Amino acid sequence: MVFKRQQTQQQKQMTAYDKKVTHDMFETTMEWLEKYIEIVYKNEFPDWERRKQFRNNTIIKRTDIYGNPGLAEDSLSTQMLLFQSTLRTKAPFIREEIQKEFYR
Repeated sequence: MVFKRQQTQQQKQMTAYDKKVTHDMFETTMEWLEKYIEIVYKNEFPDWERRKQFRNNTIIKRTDIYGNPGLAEDSLSTQMLLFQSTLRTKAPFIREEIQKEFYR
């Protein structure tokens, strides 16, 4: 019985860890998406600062992407592939939570 309780506790810890890691990757991906929109489409969205969800982009420190939309696109694509790979291995309920967060 003690082993079963320890196993359940470990599963809860792993699930909490998976949720945290997945949510962190989701936020990073969304920040990259917003940074890409800001760099590539800044003329189409003059009110972009008001529209974006992440006011203080703390994740992206790169300055080389500002004059290079292609590099910004490559970086966003890489982040999206990493996120997709992460989601593929997560439990359905974690993916559903991320989907709700995205639509929010």
